[in-house]
Amino acid sequence: MSGGGFRAFRGDSATASAYLVEGRKGAPGRLDDYLDEGVGREVQYVISSDSGAHLEESTLTHPQFRAWMDHCDPVTGEQRGRARGTRTYTDRHGDTVVGGTPLYQETMVSASKSLSLAAAAHPEIDAALVTAQERAVVAGVEALAQHAVTRVGPMGHQQQVRVERLEATSVQHKTSRGDDPHYHRHVQISPKVFAEGKWRTFDGRTLYRLAERVHAAADLAIATDPTLRRVIADAGLTWQPSSMGGGEVKEYVPLVGDFSSRHDQIRTNVESLEAQWRSEHPDREPSADEYTLWDQVGWDQERPAKMKRADVVTLTPEQLRDPIPAVEPTNLAHAVRSQQPAELDPQAIARNALSDLSQSRSAWSSAAVSAAIDRQIADSYLLGSEGIDGLRTAAMEAARPELVNLLDEGVTVEGASHWTSRAVQDTDAAIGESLYRRTRTGGVDAPVTSDRGGFVLSMALAAAANEAIQQQGRHIVAVSPTKRGAEEMGKEIGSA
Repeated sequence: MSGGGFRAFRGDSATASAYLVEGRKGAPGRLDDYLDEGVGREVQYVISSDSGAHLEESTLTHPQFRAWMDHCDPVTGEQRGRARGTRTYTDRHGDTVVGGTPLYQETMVSASKSLSLAAAAHPEIDAALVTAQERAVVAGVEALAQHAVTRVGPMGHQQQVRVERLEATSVQHKTSRGDDPHYHRHVQISPKVFAEGKWRTFDGRTLYRLAERVHAAADLAIATDPTLRRVIADAGLTWQPSSMGGGEVKEYVPLVGDFSSRHDQIRTNVESLEAQWRSEHPDREPSADEYTLWDQVGWDQERPAKMKRADVVTLTPEQLRDPIPAVEPTNLAHAVRSQQPAELDPQAIARNALSDLSQSRSAWSSAAVSAAIDRQIADSYLLGSEGIDGLRTAAMEAARPELVNLLDEGVTVEGASHWTSRAVQDTDAAIGESLYRRTRTGGVDAPVTSDRGGFVLSMALAAAANEAIQQQGRHIVAVSPTKRGAEEMGKEIGSA
């Protein structure tokens, strides 16, 4: 599946080229060694203008790619904006860090593991998946352009303005760090964008919050690619919808565990970290922050360089294919199951999208809502791109009556989570009412309110409620999704 955020690369363009394109092992810097899958990968070049309304696609030579990474026009060599500079400083951990404007911000467009296995085992699927992922990059850049902004004006008085032109490149890879089939494209977003008459720096804070919008659009493009779906069926295989990764190939799903060594390594690392924490904190349960930290540390821990077979210089398709066991085709009719946009219910798409969003957060950006809609569309048998824009628009219109803007009416700030739903507000109100009833049973007749910024029950009322409840031999249990909120509540009720 496509996922993860954006990662800034602040090395030099020669290192990046060695890593991404030339297949060279041992390139220095923050970029990692890559298995030789064929020296001289093609560099896809995408230009988006007019907020994604106009897209151009071509390829770059390796020297042009290096010039582009150095923030120059890849054709004319003209410098875009200020010449790129770097600065070195020591962070709070005492490590030396290279700062300044990055060469690019990178993310990945990835296929599901079962789809990758099918592509590695079947040359026709391989070719179709590579082409589908190229198209997916274009779809992701188009989605990004619809929300891309930069800031103009003096410090303290800056305003968001729409990006008029942004550029991206991508390079295909086919293996994971564990040497398993993993079809993915590394996508580089240039930090130099054109807006308000000149080249400026992308608003990085907003870009980081748009990663899911890129991934959702890319996964939808793979899932609905008609050529890919056709060649999968021609091989006697069965494509199944999934909201992520471009769908699954049913016959290869049982093999996923055997070809997910990197996933197994991360899971083992996380389990080890949790076991150690529990032994040190026998009277506590881990928080969501601790689980998040373990995921991050588990991913970084023992992160291998891409494996390089000692007996080969270039990985051939046969060497990628040979370890994969043969599977029994079940789609003997070679049927391509499909749906038309008119068969999908925009109301259901909107309802399910908002429900999915509310499972993890209570407020979302406009890009997050669009991404959730794309995820719902991808989890269907829709085939081809025709009608998708109309379905997206209809689903968004269906969602609007349920959406509530936490800012002033008509105000949209890209990257800011200022949309919620009536269902979330109803749940919030129900929680407040429940808390109010509980305070009344404790002898305190006072309203209880909640707020995303902190605990709002006044100190006097909180202290009175706490005292009354303690006299009954009971205790207040307060819950907050953030450490700051928990500390504030602790001070209010006198428990910390």
